[in-house]
Order: sequence, then C-alpha cells, then structure tokens
Amino acid sequence: MLTKIGGSGGLTSTVHNQSASTAHLFVSIGNSHMIGRVVAVGQSFDAKVWEYGVVATLEQPSFAMLDHIGDGQDDLSPMLTFSDDYIAANPDIERVVFISRAEGSSGFSDNEWAADQVPNNLSAVVTQHNDAKTELEALGYTVVTKSVHYHASRPDFDDSTPEQLAADIEAMIDYLRTSLNGVDATLPVIIGGGMTATQLAGRAENDLNFQAVFNGVNRRIPYTWNMDMINAQDGFTAGLPVAPFDGVHADHAGELTKGHLHYNALLNAVTNDKPNDPFQSLSSWADWKAFHDFRSGTGKDFSGNNNHAVQIDAVTNPALMKHDTLINDFAYVRDFAGAAGTDRYWSAGAVLGQSYTKAVFIRFNDFNTQGVMQDLTDGTRMFMSLGTNEFRCYHGSSSVNANFDASNITLDQYHLIALTYDAATTTMKSYLDGVLMNTNTGVANHSRTTPEAIGAQNLVGLRPFGGAMLFAAYSDEVMELSDVQALNTASQSLVV
Repeated sequence: MLTKIGGSGGLTSTVHNQSASTAHLFVSIGNSHMIGRVVAVGQSFDAKVWEYGVVATLEQPSFAMLDHIGDGQDDLSPMLTFSDDYIAANPDIERVVFISRAEGSSGFSDNEWAADQVPNNLSAVVTQHNDAKTELEALGYTVVTKSVHYHASRPDFDDSTPEQLAADIEAMIDYLRTSLNGVDATLPVIIGGGMTATQLAGRAENDLNFQAVFNGVNRRIPYTWNMDMINAQDGFTAGLPVAPFDGVHADHAGELTKGHLHYNALLNAVTNDKPNDPFQSLSSWADWKAFHDFRSGTGKDFSGNNNHAVQIDAVTNPALMKHDTLINDFAYVRDFAGAAGTDRYWSAGAVLGQSYTKAVFIRFNDFNTQGVMQDLTDGTRMFMSLGTNEFRCYHGSSSVNANFDASNITLDQYHLIALTYDAATTTMKSYLDGVLMNTNTGVANHSRTTPEAIGAQNLVGLRPFGGAMLFAAYSDEVMELSDVQALNTASQSLVV
C-alpha cells in the first residue's frame, strides 16, 4: 500500500487541490543504457519515488536502481538524478512513479521496441503503465503521465539503415501515444542516442548518420527531444561528453550526468510544439513545396507535402551527416567536391513548377565548380563556377542569367542563397543573405521533367559541391523580397 502525502504537480511548482493526491508517471525504457553498469555508492532515490516494474508491483526502488529486466540491485540508474531534478523543481508533488522496462542491448534491430512487431517489450510496457495507473487511481491518486524516456543502443546502428531507424523511432512514439491510457499527442518523449564520445570515435564514420537520426528527433516530431551524451547543447553543458566505463556504458559520473540530461530534455520537449521552428513560423511556410532540414538526420520534407529527398549514396563511408561546429548541430557535409560520381547527394523529391523559389543555407569550402540545387540536363542551374568566378543562376543558356560575383561569398561561412523565377514575366532574381543580387527579365521557361539534384549538378552526381548544407527548400510560388528576408533571418539564427 502506498502512503499518500499531500502536494502538487507540474513542471513548475503550483498549488494543488488538497482533496486528492497526485502521482506523476514516467516511463523508463530501452536497453542497458537505462539500466546502468556501475554501482551506486551510497545513493538512493528520494522517498517520494516509487516504481511499477517488471514484477508488476508498486514499490520503492532498491538503492538507486529501477526494476529493469536483468538488472543488478546496486546498479546506478540515470533516473536517480532525473528524479532529484524533477522533485527539486516540483517540491509539492506527492509521488514520482517510474514504469520501468529495459533489457540488455534490446532495441529496434532485434524488434523488442518495434511497433510493428508487438507483442514485445513495447507492448509489455504499455500494459505495465496502464495497470499501474489503474492501481494508483484505486488508491485515490490523481495520475498524470508526464513523459516517456527511451534510450537505445549505441544508437542501435544494427538497424538496417538510418532511414529505417527514423521510421522505427516515429512508429514507437505513435504507438505509445495511442496506447498508453490517459495520454495524447502532446505526451513528451525523450530519445537517447546511446554512444559516448569515445565509442563514437571508435566506430565507422558512417555511424554518424545514425547519431544524426537520434539527434534530429525533435526536428521531426512535436513534443520530443534528444538526450545527447556527446555535444554540449540545448541548455545543459556539465559533464559532457559523458565518459565511458567499459567502452559502451557510462561511468559513475556519466550515469549521474545522463539523468540531468534526461530532465533537461524533458524541459525542452514540453515546449516543442513546433519542431520545425524557426521555419514553421514563417508567413511563407505553407507555400513551400518541400523543406528538407538536414539537422534531422533525414531528407524528410517538413512542409507537410511529403516530397521527401531521396538519398543517393553509393558510398556508405564517410558519413552523409556530420556535426558542424558553426551551427553546433548536424548538417549535410561533403568535405570537398572531388571527382564526378554517385556519391552523397540527394534527389529533391518532386519536380519544380514553371514558376518557383528555391533556397539553400550553405557554406562552401572553396570556389571550385560545385553543384548546389539544379539539373544541367534541362537547364535549371544554381551552382558555383570556378571558370567565371560567379555563382551562376539561369535556364539553358548561360548568356541569359541572374548571376552574381563569387567575391560576395565568404568561404566557411553560412549563406542563404535563394533563386526566384516568374514564368509569366520570364523574370529571374537571385538573392544572397536576403539581399537582391541580380534581376533578369528575359530568362526563358525551363523544361524540367525530373527532380532537382541537391548537392550535385545532376542526378548522376556530376561535379558535386564541397561544403555543408543545413537545408534545401523549394516552392512553386515566387517569393517576394520580404519573404526571402524572413527566411534569411530565421536561417542565420541557427548559426552559433
């Protein structure tokens, strides 16, 4: 029987109706990164903390360990410091109750948390949660499920592809939000990426693509956030990068840091109602035919039109996504232009209209010939030309263009480059960082019948660009100067 003690709830302390006691539920799931592999040294959970674990009984955790599958009673759980942070911010809460289920290296690749493979651990934890909620309510508690915390293996790079990993994460979140009693689509979900900096450094470079998928979850799905053990960002910097204990798991101090990271991620998740901000707040947002924000670790279209970029990646190493210190985030990076070849670029996902706007937020490593967003076969050009020392924008004939001099571009600095074309007036305009650079009223209509190539001059990878791209976007509307300026302001806010 639980002992009830008066108080309040919420992420900030507020006065609660004393006629009913409140229990806040937190679902703690995943693999051994949720279990811990180091010993708690005299540490224990606050007396307000209870759990409903795999033994399906409401009880207090022993020492600093939750009742996960195959745990050790004296192992240190990262939820120790998470609960300390939560209770400190909510001192009047009566009960903090963990629904705990994690086991070994289980993840999506072995189907234990795959929504399309239930029954498994995923469906089992739903049953645990719903049973615990029923039991707590029978004891007189008002029960509120506050968040789900999932931590995957290193970060589950045994899944078939980064794209499959993204699909698995999204399916799991949807399953939880529709299956846990008393929750809705605003339920905060925290996704942990698994790897320590030491472990990531020892992996094949292409595993960065998997890490980017985890780090980008809050760019793809509302009310989610990533718990990043490597990069100091999102409001928490202490104890990073988390140090390893055995090459896979965190050491003692690292487990404590992970708990703080979980709490910080929760604070971010509860406010993440527009995951595509600052772009989604633009007045032009609804007009974008596609918007590919590569910080998400995917080529997904965030405009809602499902024109997803298709990765063309014949070479699996090096990575397509890399961490870029200029934005303290992941971006699509090609270190140098190199020779022609089908290596690391994208097909844009849809064909441009006769009138259009296309834009990229990009930095160049050098001024060698580099395709940006175009296809030279039927002449929608947008590229850097070493031969003319220009950024070139035209259809078909280079003699009728809206080019501007490359001297306006600073190497290794992010710039917003936008191009608009009005088919009715045959007017093309080029913009750099929200400034109109050139206008030509005599550019003939294009004859495109295939999608743009993003990051190369055509869809067989000729003359790829060298540098980094944070996003590529296109629309069948001709954006006005004010819209281009608004997009530039939003883009530049992402630079550290």
